[in-house]
Amino acid sequence: MASSQETTTTSVTAGEEQMTDSWQWLPLAQIEFPEYQVRKALEPEALQRLVETIATHGMLEPLVVRRLDEGRYELVAGWRRYSAAQQAGWQRVPACVRELSDAAALELALQENLVREELNPLEETDGILRLLAVKLEMDVDGVISLLYAMRNQKLGSTRRNGSPNWQVEVVESVFAPLRLSWKSFVETRLPLLKLPEDVLAALREGKIAYTKAKAIAKLSDEENRRVLLAEAMEKGLSLSQIRARVRSLREETEDGEVAAAVEASEEVAEEVAGEESASAEVPQPVVRLQAAARRIHQAKLWQDPQRWQQAERLLEQLEALVAEVEGDA
Repeated sequence: MASSQETTTTSVTAGEEQMTDSWQWLPLAQIEFPEYQVRKALEPEALQRLVETIATHGMLEPLVVRRLDEGRYELVAGWRRYSAAQQAGWQRVPACVRELSDAAALELALQENLVREELNPLEETDGILRLLAVKLEMDVDGVISLLYAMRNQKLGSTRRNGSPNWQVEVVESVFAPLRLSWKSFVETRLPLLKLPEDVLAALREGKIAYTKAKAIAKLSDEENRRVLLAEAMEKGLSLSQIRARVRSLREETEDGEVAAAVEASEEVAEEVAGEESASAEVPQPVVRLQAAARRIHQAKLWQDPQRWQQAERLLEQLEALVAEVEGDA
């Protein structure tokens, strides 16, 4: 094991130092976790694979920390690497020590995790909101209100009198390097915070995958949702199994045909949105279709014969239009 003095070599293996940045060996005991962490949970299987990699090949990248005071450091980036080194029995780890403000530290942590695609959508949402809160110097609720105001009032980077709207500029600067725009974030990510509390808690604690949590949340009956959530976590139900159970439970309490149609429309919209989000923001038509299906379900439109008849005529027109497009393809 190398000394704790600063090194500038090019990589780090289990007993050798090699890195591309200035770094030093620091005792694990001197590195503390920040008050707010971007990641909320680690998947045991993924962590174990990283432990094996570190044990065999060493740590390919150093942690990033910032100095708190003499002999104390705060972890900025590399929570998985820290945890894996700890499990592998390392007493010291390679780390880059940087001078960072609260906002800069949070931004770096968020960017690293986004680049590595290690965050689930809820962790990403929480992290972005926290970063905006620090940069805007307001609480998270205030940030959410601002984002909705920007969407509803279609605020731009300037006010009507031509003076800069600094809050809008801050929001746009935060989203500029990210994979999604602030508009897409409002439409597709903020609704995650409205998931039922039991589902939200399980998701934040890493007890269930995001896609499974979102499927379970479609159950409006609290008892059915609680039972299915517990079963999904205990038995490790697959997403297809959960969707089948949700569909069955919804059909027991709702009009079966309508419930199945709404479920299918939601799944299609989610699949399309998932394909698009990898390279760009979710197209507005997809967002609108998904929102419309959800609102039809929540309003139980089929219970009003006259309005449902009108809706059916519109659906028939939409189906005919889709059939026409498919025929031209």
